[in-house]
Amino acid sequence: MKLTYTTINTANTGKYAAAMYVKLSDRHERTRSQLELTKPIRERLQRIGGIAVTNVGTMNPVSNAKLLVLSLQGSDLAELEKVSEEAQARLRKIPGPVDLDSSLKPAKPTIAVEMRRELASDLGISLAQVGAALRPLLAGEDTGTGADRTTRDYDVRVRLSPADRAAAAADLDRIMLTSSQLQADGTPRMVPLRRSPR
Repeated sequence: MKLTYTTINTANTGKYAAAMYVKLSDRHERTRSQLELTKPIRERLQRIGGIAVTNVGTMNPVSNAKLLVLSLQGSDLAELEKVSEEAQARLRKIPGPVDLDSSLKPAKPTIAVEMRRELASDLGISLAQVGAALRPLLAGEDTGTGADRTTRDYDVRVRLSPADRAAAAADLDRIMLTSSQLQADGTPRMVPLRRSPR
């Protein structure tokens, strides 16, 4: 191997994606061909937790795309997702194809909270306060940096686990917000963030 070149989170790779170009030594200087090297490289990459390998091998030098691309088109995203999964399942049964991937990514789950602003104002709760309470739980909150054994720094973001985020909508009733209003004893009034009937 002569050199490597890596791009991370660029317009070409997309967010949370990376591409690495490896220039191999001249063929007479190595014992294995490029094709023979792809299998051990792929196996090593698949041992790394948290990444999905989408291509190991030669890319189309003109379009920077995979050598074989199957295009499925339609206006119904749900149907496209279903057909895409079926196509990938069939392709996996054929000996030879590797690094199967789809450009159609699953939609991120979202929770819409509609505030009754007049009622919230009467209770001493602001829109910013609701956002501040929900953001760390769902989107996550940056808490600083951490280092691993190689002393390499990583951004640390704290949020609920995927299972808890999926169930978050049902748990909103249990979140208590601190009102700007005070109770008779001088302590802040606590208001539940619950779905009230209209």
